[in-house]
Amino acid sequence: MITTTLIFGSGVFLAAPWLAEVMDYPNQAYLFRWTALILSFDAILAIPFAKLRLTNRAIAFAGAKMINILLNVFFQPIAYRLDSDFDLKWNHAS
Repeated sequence: MITTTLIFGSGVFLAAPWLAEVMDYPNQAYLFRWTALILSFDAILAIPFAKLRLTNRAIAFAGAKMINILLNVFFQPIAYRLDSDFDLKWNHAS
């Protein structure tokens, strides 16, 4: 799973400019790069959670998922602030 994720993620990341042109999103290759990164990290991070579920460690699984959710909620305003300060183009509609 890790190998296929890295191959697919790298392929989309490297082909982002071409994909943006083909899909009629000129000069927005960063959208495809962010998508590749998010999907790749999500797929790789699913492996430890699957192991917890497989070994019937429900409390550890639930705790890890709650920490994951809380970290996402905590870091979202920080990411938004970074976008405002540095113009990283994370949420631009144009």
